[in-house]
Amino acid sequence: MMHKNYDRLENVSGKDLQSSIWNESDYIWGMIVKTSYDEDIEVISLSSDLMFRYDKYSLENSNHKYTPYFCEFLITEEHNVTKQKLLRDFAGKWKKVFLAKNKADLFNKTNININKNNYVVLEGMVLFANSPIIRKTCWLAISEEVEDFRGADKQDKNFLKNYIYKFPTENYSCFNDIFTDMENLKSVNGTVYNVGQGSAMSLNLGNTRLLFDIGESKNPKGNEKTLIENAYKEINNQVWSFIILSHWDLDHIFGVTRLNKSVFEETIWVAPHPKLVENAYFSLSALRLCAFLLSRQKILLIDNKSNFNHVVTENQDGSFKLWQGSCTYTKNGIRNNIGLIIELCINNSPQYETHLLFTGDCAYEKMPMHILETKYDLVVVPHHGSKEAISRNRNVAALPKGKFCSVRGNDGFAIISYGENTHGHPSPECMDDLREKGFEIFVTKNNGTIVFYLDSHTPLQVRSINHDQP
Repeated sequence: MMHKNYDRLENVSGKDLQSSIWNESDYIWGMIVKTSYDEDIEVISLSSDLMFRYDKYSLENSNHKYTPYFCEFLITEEHNVTKQKLLRDFAGKWKKVFLAKNKADLFNKTNININKNNYVVLEGMVLFANSPIIRKTCWLAISEEVEDFRGADKQDKNFLKNYIYKFPTENYSCFNDIFTDMENLKSVNGTVYNVGQGSAMSLNLGNTRLLFDIGESKNPKGNEKTLIENAYKEINNQVWSFIILSHWDLDHIFGVTRLNKSVFEETIWVAPHPKLVENAYFSLSALRLCAFLLSRQKILLIDNKSNFNHVVTENQDGSFKLWQGSCTYTKNGIRNNIGLIIELCINNSPQYETHLLFTGDCAYEKMPMHILETKYDLVVVPHHGSKEAISRNRNVAALPKGKFCSVRGNDGFAIISYGENTHGHPSPECMDDLREKGFEIFVTKNNGTIVFYLDSHTPLQVRSINHDQP
């Protein structure tokens, strides 16, 4: 039984929400989050009935003090072909799930009679993040039956999606006002933080400070927890004009609960519209964050799918440009390819322009043609250097046929953000391609935090700050 009467939803705390997934009388709900094609399922979004009711109440009552939270089950056991096939078959479906802190308890819970032949049993950890982030190792049993929700019950389960979809795509003319402080950029000071297998970086552009992604590793290893904490201490020492989310994957947004709450009141957020990808490709936590920001009128959602070879927006002199991927499938999935991309062009001398590119996880072949035809002095490599981000299949005029489709180097610098992982990041193919194109490579796992700087008097400089060293 639930340990508390939750009739008064305005009094529910983060601790209550966390407790509800362990104290439900029988089961909770799990949404299996799609990846792409035949890739392994890694995340199952969790929600108790209390969470469904609390989210709906909070978003419908604008005066209620509410901040977004995360509740996900991360699968940590080794790959199992049979289990993964079942999970892929039911991706995007609501399922009954049972949680227990050890495997024996999973089958001994009061009033629960689990037929093992009808359940997939998984080892992993619950990620609950309100503040602080809590990781609990546990076991999960997920029913092979799909729940057929109807009426009001179905509306409650899909409330977050329906809430988001009622908001229109932004008219890009709105950017004419918010980017006025970015005119005639002559300098840039940037940091790619060491946040493990995730992505978070900052850009100081004259009077404008922005964050591009606010992620971190879902399952940090070794000293990664300390490195992540140090990164967000530095981030929280500054005031941010914008937070631009390249896309909605957890490793690009999970750090939101570490941020000062002022970012929900004073900062403008920009992100791709979730409607560009069917709901099943988003974690419930990502939808909750998006819905919350919409309720506060703090986020601009971008849909440039029909016009992706044209810039979403740029400042008057073109020194800052925001692009979006083609919103179509590749091996690394569609949700990466709805991603936003930042391009900077700094006139730091009468004779030379410095071109910088910040990519999120969008595959090169799904980037606008302009990007593939430009030579870059600095690029933050997409998707942690994965093989899936590059391709031999696109015949781009600017590239010899058969070569990898990726950005062109100008004897510049490439930065790869990654940590301990089982995905093989960064791939040898990506590293070889970068070297062939003349890039000097920096990686956060070995080099630590990477900083770069240039202005009208100083050419582009890149250096690492390895916090592991004395």
